[in-house]
Amino acid sequence: MPPTLRAPKRPCFEIDDIARLDVNARYAELRSVVHGMETHITHLTARVQEEEHRADIAEGRLIALEEQFISDAEEEEEEEEEEIPA
Repeated sequence: MPPTLRAPKRPCFEIDDIARLDVNARYAELRSVVHGMETHITHLTARVQEEEHRADIAEGRLIALEEQFISDAEEEEEEEEEEIPA
């Protein structure tokens, strides 16, 4: 009598189990990617805030320099007017 091949009555993993493992693996990978993106966004947001702060400081300094320049120019004009005999 020739040997007969016996197929197992059910596979080691059911199709649903394989699909669930695949979904879980994809979810874990996506979760890792999302976490990395959140960290990167947080870092970029902090850098943008630092740059905005520096820009505010620079703007304040520029305004102060403009006001000083205008003030100096007005003083020079007044001194020149005083020097000219009327």
